Amino acid sequence: MTVDNGVLGVGTAPYFIVVAEVRGIPPVEQESIAHCLENMWLKATALKLGFHLVSLTSQMAEDKEFLTLLNIPAGKYSINGCAVGYPAIGTPSVNRPEVKDVTIWMGDR
Repeated sequence: MTVDNGVLGVGTAPYFIVVAEVRGIPPVEQESIAHCLENMWLKATALKLGFHLVSLTSQMAEDKEFLTLLNIPAGKYSINGCAVGYPAIGTPSVNRPEVKDVTIWMGDR
């Protein structure tokens, strides 16, 4: 799909957002970025925006030309990204079961 259409979201979404975190010891920056992107995804969904993770961005963390565009020094940061915008086609509604119908309390066994 990527070969035929390019990276999904990039080039069609109005915003490509790159999130960066300073590398450290222990190396937990990707987890930190994941939490950040999750919160962005939740907010985008609440605002009825389309959100697409562009995990290929993390592989660009050593690409000096890409990092120069971002004004980020090579080797210092881990990165990841997402595409955000209003979707051209609305998302289908989801029928979710009632919480009480799908919840099992441990004491109930």
